[in-house]
Amino acid sequence: MRNYFIRLANYNCWANQRICEFIVNAGEEVSMLKQNSSFSTIRETVFHIWDAESIWLNRMKKEPVTNWPSKKCIGSTREGCDLMVLGSHDFKTLIESFDVDKFDDTLPYFNIKGDPFHSTFTEIIAHVLNHSTFHRGQIVTMLRSAGFTDLQSTDLIAFYRDSGH
Repeated sequence: MRNYFIRLANYNCWANQRICEFIVNAGEEVSMLKQNSSFSTIRETVFHIWDAESIWLNRMKKEPVTNWPSKKCIGSTREGCDLMVLGSHDFKTLIESFDVDKFDDTLPYFNIKGDPFHSTFTEIIAHVLNHSTFHRGQIVTMLRSAGFTDLQSTDLIAFYRDSGH
């Protein structure tokens, strides 16, 4: 299971890097276009992916989480992309360092509102990686709505092909 999640975390890093390169090249104006999606701009979606990966990383490290990291950030979309890519590498590093016997352990935690929950590390890791994939898909749709049709695939199978697996 550990190796499986490491491969998925590598995919997450690869896909975040790939989509961010396209976003940055498209320009800040494109990332600020208002669109109908979970978040109204590509920039907001990028910061949301970074927020979620950061929050779950901190929870898994048993560090307190009281607010969205992006609340303190007023930077550009490029900065958000840099933070998102760095955060996905930090998440991967944590998974790589994880003891194989701990994946089924339960982690008690609180959401941002302070409500208590508990999930296994397996559930959390699967959630984080799927969550990022979902929102990257929204970014692709938003980019296509803005007229960009030459996007490189961020599909898992493209990662496997690209990495020779």
